[in-house]
Amino acid sequence: MRSYPRGIVRMVMCLVLLNSLVQVLPGQQVSHGNIFIGDEDGLPLESVQVFNDDYSYTAVSDENGLVPFPTLAEVTHLNFTYIGYASKRVSLADLKHSGSVSMSSIMHELETVEIVGRYGKTKEEFTQVVEVVGKKEIAFTSSQTTADAIDQHTGAYVQKSQMGGGSPIIRGFEANKILLVVDGVRMNNAIYRNGHLQNAITIGNAMLERIEVLYGPGSIGYGSDALGGVIHFRTKDPILAFNEGELAVNGGASLRYATANEEKSGQINFGIAGKKFGSLTSFSYSDYGDLRTGSKRDDRFPDYGKRPDYQEFIDGRDTVLINPDPNVQIGTGYTQYDFQQKLKFEPNDKLQIIGNFQFSTSSNVPRYDNLSERDDSDQLKWSDWYYGPQQRIFGSIKANWFEPTKIFDNAQMIVAYQSIDEERITRRFGRQFREYQNENVDVWSATLDFSKALDKHQLHHIEYGIDFQNDDVTSTAYSEDIHTLETQEDILTRYPDGGSGMLTFGAYSKYIWHNSQLTKRFEAGVRFGHTTSDIRYERTDIIAWPPEFTEGVENKNSAVTGSLSWRGQFVSWLRYRVMASSAYRVPNIDDLAKIRARGGNVLVPNLGLEPEKAYTFEATLSHESHDLIALPNSGLQIDVTGYYTRVREAIIRSDYQLPNGDTLLDVSGEELRVQANINAESAYVYGISANLRFWIYEHWTLKSSFNYVKGRSEIGDSGDQPLAHIAPNYGRTSVSYSKEKIQLEFAIKYNGNKPLDEYAPGSSDNEDLATPIGSLAWTTFNLYGSYQLTDHFSITLALENIGDVHYRMFSSGVSAGGRNFVVGVSGAF
Repeated sequence: MRSYPRGIVRMVMCLVLLNSLVQVLPGQQVSHGNIFIGDEDGLPLESVQVFNDDYSYTAVSDENGLVPFPTLAEVTHLNFTYIGYASKRVSLADLKHSGSVSMSSIMHELETVEIVGRYGKTKEEFTQVVEVVGKKEIAFTSSQTTADAIDQHTGAYVQKSQMGGGSPIIRGFEANKILLVVDGVRMNNAIYRNGHLQNAITIGNAMLERIEVLYGPGSIGYGSDALGGVIHFRTKDPILAFNEGELAVNGGASLRYATANEEKSGQINFGIAGKKFGSLTSFSYSDYGDLRTGSKRDDRFPDYGKRPDYQEFIDGRDTVLINPDPNVQIGTGYTQYDFQQKLKFEPNDKLQIIGNFQFSTSSNVPRYDNLSERDDSDQLKWSDWYYGPQQRIFGSIKANWFEPTKIFDNAQMIVAYQSIDEERITRRFGRQFREYQNENVDVWSATLDFSKALDKHQLHHIEYGIDFQNDDVTSTAYSEDIHTLETQEDILTRYPDGGSGMLTFGAYSKYIWHNSQLTKRFEAGVRFGHTTSDIRYERTDIIAWPPEFTEGVENKNSAVTGSLSWRGQFVSWLRYRVMASSAYRVPNIDDLAKIRARGGNVLVPNLGLEPEKAYTFEATLSHESHDLIALPNSGLQIDVTGYYTRVREAIIRSDYQLPNGDTLLDVSGEELRVQANINAESAYVYGISANLRFWIYEHWTLKSSFNYVKGRSEIGDSGDQPLAHIAPNYGRTSVSYSKEKIQLEFAIKYNGNKPLDEYAPGSSDNEDLATPIGSLAWTTFNLYGSYQLTDHFSITLALENIGDVHYRMFSSGVSAGGRNFVVGVSGAF
């Protein structure tokens, strides 16, 4: 039986402790005679206007949020103004006591100018649809993981096979058909599969500066995999001191507790900065218990999503126990640790170097959909099904050069290394042997990007660059006797046991023109990419591989892709964007060489496998107007996008033959039918997305988003059928209020139904995890709030799924949380 009051009491005690800690911490600046100006998180605000009533004192804050303390005797109060923040008037007496000012953002004011994408453009410069989610939005809704932040704040749909996961879907594309990027470096690697991927949660959201979602093809800038879109995670950078000899110090800490899964999370960060050198260190820890789902179910399916019993290993045998609360999904809890260290060095105004180290690991993560799976006799099928600790090591060095030359105005180079460890731990119920499959991927990459203005008015530009990536995959497997703990290598590895790898090279160029009024923009781009994959199998007693496979085989692929886009306006209040583009995804090691032996079939490599290709046309209409209802700061912004994508050479599984013509292969003494992935499927996806933002009056804002997508696949002469990964209609509507220290939001999330006949048969849509009629429609009501208690200390509260509705996201294997009360506290210095 869970005790919510005890957890809440602990949080209150932590709140008091944190407040006491913040009060005794040093100020932001190890310097005298300055006033520090920061936002609600204690981060410095640059270019804040500061003045007294008769303007005898005026100042502008530097990049560290500092202004000199006034020395004039007649100054008794100071005024602070900054675009997007509530103005403040503070007495000099209070300033002498605190030495700092905290300014609160106004949600309905002008949006912050964000630098987005590989090229460092502003959001408004993109001809494709771009969505940016900032750190304040993520913190405000108390998003537990980065996948949750994507689900709560973007137009992407998120599938979950277990609580420790989250696989984004963009425009009907998922997993290895969308691209994940962190700090300019591709996360997608040689073993990203085509079902559901959980790698987004390995990016700790406490260190995120923002999340950028680029909708639609992104192959020109990013290469393979960006068929449906790109999700770019940007982490926070260190700040630098303004003057020589000064030392800037800043930091913060936060704690959070949630009732639905008894989440207990904490984060601390610390920064030190000189004039040319800055450091930022962050550590976070999250402990998630088993997730309690909603109790209010559809009357037609009163037991759907319940966990009536669960398995434990007791006294040397598998035992089934009755779950005292079937709404608690036993087998969902896990823990996660995230660490990041960033260093910034700016020796002059021409060169900037950033070193970036990230480490993420977890406990075993239960695969809940499998742990709750039942066999034909309605008994639990698995005793163990876990992902081992999901470990990600990331290191990069980024150099930016800002001095113009004959061949570029700006240049950026990123050299990176990643090491990813994955493990699958499985054991059938009542079986003696536990099976382990381990994968390690080492990834080296380098990107080099340039931009150049072609005329003195800077109306014509080119962007160009090259990139390189090398993936090495090591795959091992063994079984373990659960009683004696003896091990033996008698099971199949997931990928070739002799090793495999991918070497990728790409080059791109883009031409850009815009008029002097910035109302029109034209872009044309092209990319060439080439990939070589090497695969080698060891000679074993498990599979009698042909000699060609043990000697090593190779797959080579090249692709050319292009795009054209135009942005303009019919009138000042009605703008439009159109784009025609292509994208590609080269077959990776998961496509070429995943080893499966089940159901009388064995999967073998197809060395003739070619890239999947997508061709997209999209158009966007945007309207923006102000003072609609003759009220201060009122305004309306509407964006509607329609798109159509045709997919060619899509990869599916089919019967195949070995190089010698055989259609059967010996696996542990059994003859199995040979299958392979082939290019056979064509498909199309179309949809509409709409976003509305209405600044009603002063501090009130209405936001709403809606997404509609459909898709079909065409396979040979058998006609068409539903395409996998197509989410039902979904959206979010909210009303928010923000004034000075307080911020409130009431949000409605809604999801349409998806009938079973719209599921792709035998696919990762997971029709067996839905109800007998498919995915059900649902609506939840949610309330969020935050309050700035002092300049250094704030509290956030949330009540999610107020109606305690039971619901499960499309294709997911775990039900979403029920009524959830969240309390968080944060302090900054």
